[in-house]
Amino acid sequence: MGWSLDSEWCPANQQPATTMVNAPPTPPPTSATELQDQSRSQAQASSSNLPASTSPATTGQESFPATFPLIVDLAGKGQYNELLLKAEETDVLSNTSRSPSRLFTVSPLVLTYLIMDNTPPAQYALARLPDPLQTLPLTRALLDLVNATSERQYSKIYARAESLFGLVTQADFPDVKLASLIANLVTNFVEAFRQRTFTLISKAYSSLPLSIAQVYLGLPGDQIIAGLFYIYIYIIVY
Repeated sequence: MGWSLDSEWCPANQQPATTMVNAPPTPPPTSATELQDQSRSQAQASSSNLPASTSPATTGQESFPATFPLIVDLAGKGQYNELLLKAEETDVLSNTSRSPSRLFTVSPLVLTYLIMDNTPPAQYALARLPDPLQTLPLTRALLDLVNATSERQYSKIYARAESLFGLVTQADFPDVKLASLIANLVTNFVEAFRQRTFTLISKAYSSLPLSIAQVYLGLPGDQIIAGLFYIYIYIIVY
């Protein structure tokens, strides 16, 4: 895919800020001018306490590997609202990053929005990526899926979900853990989308040609018939 893991994502060692403990207390600022001066002084002090090798871009890149295990854990537990909050916080705070590592956050963020049937923020999460990341195969595959879902192009939705699944399960995909997370989220999205679609067409149609149902549900006819049979049996029994 043209990008791989590298050492630039490893957090740099942070040095604790030194403070004076024996100096006499300073009266708190009272005027607007004093408050502004204090804010500027605090910002300068914070900057001077960072290691010389640390830059805003590097700091942003460091956050991705640190938060990724938590995102994986939240996805595995189906805690999608918490996942969205953590992923949004991570990506927005690091929105100047041009590193491919950003996809460790954006990919699950976008797919979770699709699972929750909320496509506009999924589109925005991809739109705010910088140009170098827009051209990556993974980004393009996510965008194709999001656009098809937004436009309710049913046949394309299932095809593009399958294409994305195939992309991340290739042997040369850069990261196994990211591939596993994306594959699981794609599967969950397809199941959730298919269930929502089935509910909608069940309410909208008293009868539906099998060929049309295949388009809506992205399933072969025999699986749809078998599924309807089991639903019928469930209704009779319960």
